[in-house]
This record gives sequence, structure tokens and C-alpha cells, in this order.
Amino acid sequence: MPSNKLKRKRPKSNDQDGSTSTISGRGTGDEGDKDQDGSDSENDIERTISAACTYLKLDRGSKLVVEVPSSTPESECPVPTIGSQLTRRTARYRGSQNKLWDTPDKNSSPTTMVVLDPVLDEAPAFDTMTLAQEFIRCPEKRWLRGDDPKLCAGIPYYEKYYIWARMMLLTEEDKNALDRADVVRGIFGSLFHVPKCWPLIQAFVDSWNVSGHTIVTSQGEMGYSLLLVNDAMGIPISGHAYDEYIPSPFLPPEDTVVKTLHAIYAKLCKWRLSGSSTGKGLVTVRSWLDYFLDDKRRYENISETSLPHDYYASNLDPFLKNFGFQVANPEDKSPSAFFSGYRVDYKAHHSKLEYRAAFIATWLCIYCVPIDGGLYIRPEVFSAAASIARGTRKAIGIAGLANLYGCLDAIFHSVTKRTTSASECDLPLPTHYIMGWFAAYWKAISKPPLCLSTFVRHPPFIVDCGKAS
Repeated sequence: MPSNKLKRKRPKSNDQDGSTSTISGRGTGDEGDKDQDGSDSENDIERTISAACTYLKLDRGSKLVVEVPSSTPESECPVPTIGSQLTRRTARYRGSQNKLWDTPDKNSSPTTMVVLDPVLDEAPAFDTMTLAQEFIRCPEKRWLRGDDPKLCAGIPYYEKYYIWARMMLLTEEDKNALDRADVVRGIFGSLFHVPKCWPLIQAFVDSWNVSGHTIVTSQGEMGYSLLLVNDAMGIPISGHAYDEYIPSPFLPPEDTVVKTLHAIYAKLCKWRLSGSSTGKGLVTVRSWLDYFLDDKRRYENISETSLPHDYYASNLDPFLKNFGFQVANPEDKSPSAFFSGYRVDYKAHHSKLEYRAAFIATWLCIYCVPIDGGLYIRPEVFSAAASIARGTRKAIGIAGLANLYGCLDAIFHSVTKRTTSASECDLPLPTHYIMGWFAAYWKAISKPPLCLSTFVRHPPFIVDCGKAS
């Protein structure tokens, strides 16, 4: 998880893209040590980050995963190989798209994958624990009919996020870096509204087997594969290890981008650390977005100019071209978004790399690994966000899938311990992952706009109970 001993008084810091950055004086809270320029000192930021870690019940340390030194090419890194007797080769068809929003065309030639075969000749004997079983034992715990559950579900709507995401995808320099990191599809996918179909979501939660992390169906047990995370959600599942951590105060990050993000986080969270705050997080996504982006304002006197009803993407006009959406650099300043006679500017003054890292931190917190319902910016993602902003591909999908598993397990244990209806459970659940799973496998569900998986004739049952004898 991240932290830093940030040098507040750095008049300039030249990043990889060659641009210069400074920490803006905007934000709340001005107590603590100050440098000559009026900004918070390195020691003050360090104390604030440590206080935030205490509040969030996070430990400060170092990277959890030790990788091969960067001097060794990735192609030469030793990778454990599974014995051939435990594997088999299978064909996998992929889709191709001329544009992100086009319907994928199935490639004529499949790629070869190596998959694990079961070691046992029959299904292993282990207990199945699902909410469906609990509802049979305790009917009073069943979902209430006619009322939506209180689960903290879905992706919160932030108007500025959808504008910012389009700015990233339409700016050539940002788009190229995101392409190298293999996150363009995931960011594009986050623009779309994912409807919450509660009967399907409840069926998924009811059938979730916490003892095997599978979905129990009438034909067998089905898994949620990493391939599906990439296909349906657009989140990369390969690359360098995705790690969330806050560096130890004794080993502060040398990355100036991480230091900048920590300084901004410390500035925004000070008033919440004063004792007046309640809740699970410190810096909300909304306050983070407000720090970086101004509210939209008119720049042209155009009569009867219509604005989008909302800023979700549509298949026909994902980048709001019908509203004249474009990104430009007026007077050689930071990029601004222009649409329908309005403009949105960057509020703080930072380098392009820092803007990109701040956006990726937002994307990680609300779409990929939405802990606490995607309502808060988590400082432990800053180191990964800075690396991704430079074009490093990371296996984010593993953490995203683990978070889904954890949310489903937590709901199961919460419902089994309570005596009231499951509809009263208000724990977070990333339902966009669940709806992506349904859309990838069942033809009756609308297919996600960037899902590359072709509908399968037979779902990938990992334990075929009907043939176990």
C-alpha cells in the first residue's frame, strides 16, 4: 500500500514525458509545516499519510511481490512449467474489432491454449455451502419480493469521471501510454452503464459456493475465469504483478508521480482526520475528481444547446461526437474538453503523466478493484497507477477477481449470521462483474460492447457432477 515522504517544495520535477509539474495550492486543510512557497512540507505530508494508514487500518511496508530485476528481459524470466501429463491443449477463438464499439468478428483460426486437466477421476468430496441451502433451512432469510436489496452494488455515477475518461482516450499521448499498458478496453468499458438485473444477481449470489468459489448449477459447478475478466471487462490479466501497498516511512518512494499523488491525498484527507469524519474511507472519489477537474462552463453563446442526458457511453456514439466532444490544448495549456458550447478544464497544475496516473487511480478504485463500493480513493493504488501511467502492463484482473470472491464470501457469511432477510445486507458487491459473466455465457443477456468472448455452446464446468460416477 502506498505512502510517501513527498517533497512538497519541489518547484520542478521533470517526468518521463518531459513535462514539468508543481503541486497546486488547491484543496482543504492548511495546517502543519509549510515550505517557503506555502505548500505542505515533506514531514507534514509524511505524518498525514501515516495518520491515514492508522485510520484505514493499513500497514506501511514494501512491495509484497519481489520480481526479477528490471535488467533481466521479461522474456528471459524463469517461469514454472507444469508437467505435460497434467495438461492438455485446446483451441480458443478470439474476436477482432476495427473499432472499440464494433461488434467483434470471430477469427477463423484459433489460438492454442494449455489448460490444466483434473487430477482426480471423479469430483472431489467437499461440502457445498450456498445461500440457496441457507434459504431452505431458514425461509425468513430469503430475498424480499418486490424490493431491491440494500447491497452497495454497481459503479457509482460520477459525471466528471466519464468526461475525464474520454479526454484520456482521445488524447494521443495518453492513448498511446494506455495502449502499452493494455487498459484501453477496460477504460472504454467503464464508460458504459451496466444495468443491475436483480433477479440474475440474486440467483448468482444464491448459487455461489464459498467452499469452492464456484457457481452451482443444475448441471454442475461453473467458475468465473480470469479469461472472462479480460474478455468481458477489458481488464488485463497478464503482465507484471499488480501490487497494492503504502511504502514504509523509512523507504519513501522515489517516484515523483507517487509523491505528488500522496501530497494531493494528504491535502484532501486532512479535514477528515481531524475527528469529524465518519465512514470507511478518507478521500471520496468525488472530491478527488473535483480537485483535478473544474465544473463545466460555457465558452460559446450558442442558443438552445443541448447537453447529454447523462455521460454514459452508447454503442452508436460512445465519444459524444453528436455533441461535438473534442479535446484541445488552448493556448498551449493543459488539455480541455469541449462539447455543446461548454468546456471542462483541469483545475490543478500538474504534468500529463501525473494527470494520467491520477485518472488511472480513479479507474482502479471504481471499476477494477472497487473496495467499499468504489466510493473512495485508496492510497494503496498510487504506486501501481504511476507504473501503469507510464505504459507498464499489470495483471489487474487477478486482484479484481479476488475482490469479487471476497465480496461474495462476505455476503454469504453476513446473511448466515443474521436472522433477517438477505435483502437487508448492505455490503458492497461489484455487480458489473456479475453482469459481465452472464453476458458472456447466456444469449438472452445483452452482450457488453467490448466482450471478445464468443458465446459458448457448453459453459466451462469445472466439476461435472452429472458425470462424476
